[in-house]
Amino acid sequence: MKILEKASKNFISELKKQKRENKSLLFLDNVKIIKDALASRSILPKCILTSLDEEEWKRLDVLPKGFSLQTSKEGDEEKSTNLKSIKEQEIDAWAKSVEQSLTEDLPIFRVDEKTIEQLSGTKTPQKVLCIAYSQQHLVQLPKDNFLVLDGLQDPGNVGTLIRTAKASGFEIVFLVDCVRKSNEKLIRSSVGAVLSSNVVEMKRADFVEFAKAHKLNLLCCDMNGQNIFSFKARGQVGVVVGNEGQGVSDEIRALCTLSVKIPMCAGIESLNAGVSGSIIMYEINKNKFV
Repeated sequence: MKILEKASKNFISELKKQKRENKSLLFLDNVKIIKDALASRSILPKCILTSLDEEEWKRLDVLPKGFSLQTSKEGDEEKSTNLKSIKEQEIDAWAKSVEQSLTEDLPIFRVDEKTIEQLSGTKTPQKVLCIAYSQQHLVQLPKDNFLVLDGLQDPGNVGTLIRTAKASGFEIVFLVDCVRKSNEKLIRSSVGAVLSSNVVEMKRADFVEFAKAHKLNLLCCDMNGQNIFSFKARGQVGVVVGNEGQGVSDEIRALCTLSVKIPMCAGIESLNAGVSGSIIMYEINKNKFV
C-alpha cells in the first residue's frame, strides 16, 4: 500500500476556497516551522500536502515520533480532513473535541508542485505544506512581564517582536487591533514562535477594559521618558509598542504609568518598531541572562 495517496481535484479546489475564506486556517510552507510546530503540539494539523516522492518524504523526516500516517481513497479527502465542516466561529469547540494526540493518524496527500505554489504564500515554496489550526489561548492575567502590540500592521515587525518576546522571557503577547497572528508573513518572520507562544488577539476597547480591571502596569516608549539603560522595573511590567506610523494609541497611552526612551545619536529620530521593542524587552529582562 502506498503511504502517500494522490489528492483529488475536488479536494484541492476546496483547499483553495478555504485559503481565501477561512482566515484562521494555517497553510504552513516551511519544513522547519512544520516540524517544530508538530513536535511542540502547538498546532492542530488536518493534513499535509507534498510533491515529494515516498523516498524523499521519508528522508525529510517531517513527522515526530508517535505520529502515524493515514492513507485515504481518492475522493475521501474531504471526509478525512473535515475541512468543509469547520467554520471560523466553530474553532474553539472543534479544538476541544479533537484533543489531537501524537498517536492520531494524519492524512498525507500527494500533489504536484504547482498546487503547492498556489496554496503557499511564497514564490519559491518548499515541497511540503501543512494545513492546520493554531492552538487557541484564553485571555489570562499575566504572571510575569508581558508585551502589548498596539495597532501594528507590519507582519515582519510583529513576527520579530513575538520571537523576541519568547526569547527574552516575556510571558504573554497581546495583539491589540494588529495584523492577524495567522498571517503567513508573520509566521515566517517569527520563525514559528507565534505558534508556540501565548499570543492573544484582542480589540482595543476590550484590552483597555481588561487593563483597567486588573490595574496592569504598562510602559510605553516616549522621547520624554526615562533612559531605558538606567531604568529599573519594579515588579511586573507590560511593554507597549505602538503602530509603526502613529505610535501608541491615546486610549492605551492614557493607561501607561511608566515611560522610557532609547537614547540615539543626532540625526536619527526613531527606530524600527521591531528593533526598539526588542531593545526594551531585553533591557528589562537582562537580569535573567546574567
